[in-house]
Amino acid sequence: MTYSASSYGKAFAAVASEYGAKEFDAALERFLALVKKNGDWSRRKEIIAACEAEVRARKGKKLLIVESARELTAEHKESITKAFDAGQYDFAYRIDPSLIGGVRLTQGGVEQMDASLQTIVQTIFNRS
Repeated sequence: MTYSASSYGKAFAAVASEYGAKEFDAALERFLALVKKNGDWSRRKEIIAACEAEVRARKGKKLLIVESARELTAEHKESITKAFDAGQYDFAYRIDPSLIGGVRLTQGGVEQMDASLQTIVQTIFNRS
């Protein structure tokens, strides 16, 4: 039987909140076995994303994706964390060489700020 990723996420978050660190590993193994048994293993990335989103929502946090062309230094990451309320956000840092330089911030699947060199160059060429 196939369930929606959202349903898995809600079930996982409910179960995860009930277990301590010792019992959590066993509960996670049972959860993954259930996903396999239900024939949804091929959708595991979508299911994992839904689980993460649901756990984050229950904690009252949002995900801020920070993309850059190269690995950011600790100082850059710290300045981003200070610029945003770290208590409200979980930060995911990703490398996307196509950005050439700069950063792109995305929250809630919606691009919030694009200060990448790629966008600047595209803007210049689109005006010509």
